[in-house]
Amino acid sequence: MSITEKENSLFRRWRKKRPLAVSDGLVNERLYKSSSLKILFVMKETNNTPTGFDLREFLRKPIRPQTWDNVARWLTGIASLHRDIPWKQLASVSDSHRAKMLGPIAVMNLKKIPGGHTTINDNLRLHAREDAGLLAEQFRLYKPDLVICCGTVVAEILSGIISIDHPSEWPTTSRGISYWPMKERGHIVSYAHPEARVDDCLIFYGLIDAIRELRRNRRKAA
Repeated sequence: MSITEKENSLFRRWRKKRPLAVSDGLVNERLYKSSSLKILFVMKETNNTPTGFDLREFLRKPIRPQTWDNVARWLTGIASLHRDIPWKQLASVSDSHRAKMLGPIAVMNLKKIPGGHTTINDNLRLHAREDAGLLAEQFRLYKPDLVICCGTVVAEILSGIISIDHPSEWPTTSRGISYWPMKERGHIVSYAHPEARVDDCLIFYGLIDAIRELRRNRRKAA
């Protein structure tokens, strides 16, 4: 059974518990499997999405929201950690480039029921706690090399779901970004949401700097 088939089976069970659950996961299974660095983004929830919405299908189409422009920028930087990319080469994100960069990733939300523009964290924690078993099962499907938690509360909740120490005890990079080394591979990084209220250039270089340091240190330790 493919990962996508396992996702679909998982969400059929999820909808018995939560009929309005939004499907998420792999954008393109073939590209994900062939990627040298398997990246999973963990987010809070979708915003005001209609009944039957599938985030995987949405990300396969031309899209424009700021969230996904910044994710595409991050992925561009991660693919080029060996060099610094000038911001002028990143400021504009075309539909074709966004689609290319989003293809090989996985995305999962901790709360499968759509929310509003601003997430209520207590509600997020409640849903994630109630769905912890299903969320852990989904996480295990991807065997990621790099997990990017989009928000400190996301890292906090995920740490409980997959049974690792509390994020307040996580080590930090030399510039203060919290992370957790996974036993089998790679890292979990606690970072800002891609729509955080800071300049796009700052949110880009902060994450790329952290991942570059973590990947460099891992190579040295190998």
